[in-house]
Amino acid sequence: MSDTPRERDLPNYRDWLLVDATDPTYGDRVVADLTDIVGTASGRSLLRRVRSNGRLVRIERPDPTDPPNAWVRPEDLPAAAASGNPTGEGQGRGPVVGAGTGSDSVVAYDPADWPSPIDPASPPSDAMLFALLQEACHQTEGNADPALYATCAEALYRAAEVERYLSERGHV
Repeated sequence: MSDTPRERDLPNYRDWLLVDATDPTYGDRVVADLTDIVGTASGRSLLRRVRSNGRLVRIERPDPTDPPNAWVRPEDLPAAAASGNPTGEGQGRGPVVGAGTGSDSVVAYDPADWPSPIDPASPPSDAMLFALLQEACHQTEGNADPALYATCAEALYRAAEVERYLSERGHV
């Protein structure tokens, strides 16, 4: 037995990535995608960023949608949005702007939905998860731009970081 304390026993340990494993098959598919992501330099870099900012990212299976969909939502939108950025929300006193302090985030996606059967050009499930984790990272760091993907989610999975990841995985 090692004398080294387990990471979980360290004073500043905090969960940073949780996968809903209520359905073991779903959990296994998510872990398989995470394994593919960790197998790339850009994936390791992204996960280091997510881990280092002290916020939690939860990956959950969404209720089925038709057509299939995936999304990321912060627990606290003003905290997730970059400081001064409009959040798209208003509470009767004008627009709510971002505080830029960072927020825990929820990734809702099902690996079985990707690539989307209605859009053959959509990314494979590991690349979709990478793209969603990229946005979750922005939310946890407090530099998300809520307006960026409001009209077209394709911008999310066509971002330069995702293209680099796809290249590293041999998908491009």
